[in-house]
Amino acid sequence: MEPDSSSIVRIYKWLNTLSIDVCVGAVAGGIMATRLLDVHLGWAYWVVLPMAVWLVYTFDHLIDGYRAGNRATLHRRVFHRTYSRPIIYLSAIILLLTAYISFSYLPSAIIIFGSILGLFTSVYLISVLIIPSKHSALFQKEVFVALFYTAGIWGPFMVIKQSVAFNERLIICMFFLLAFCDLIMLSIIEINVDK
Repeated sequence: MEPDSSSIVRIYKWLNTLSIDVCVGAVAGGIMATRLLDVHLGWAYWVVLPMAVWLVYTFDHLIDGYRAGNRATLHRRVFHRTYSRPIIYLSAIILLLTAYISFSYLPSAIIIFGSILGLFTSVYLISVLIIPSKHSALFQKEVFVALFYTAGIWGPFMVIKQSVAFNERLIICMFFLLAFCDLIMLSIIEINVDK
């Protein structure tokens, strides 16, 4: 018996709304980095990576829902605006769990890298919240998100390996460009909703 295609679409819609698909993509990128750079970071990386990605994307969606207000029509924005309080509580728990696992089980070099990346990401997200949307051209969201996404996945491997060959750097650059193109495509798809 074949699954109902509307059920599959509905399930994917919820996975997308909750950014689970982005977290799975980050793990897939991490698997690629492991194989390419031949560096194995241990179980904590594989737990912290999707949780950190989820936190960043969720905070971004909360900002989008807050900014859209009652005019929000995109399902993800409506959901994050409607359930902002429980999502914030859940995010706080996941943040504490992520910090605990990171500081308890990751190498200090990765903790330092992750803390610096987290600081830059936080500054960017706070800037997005504070700066009016009409000035958002100053902050090219797609470039920054692709950069943070790529750095979050590949950075820990590069920190541990230290010497990354030129061809490996090219692959990392291509990964960034693919993430950037994906974000541009999504922005084009959602451009009417954003207006």
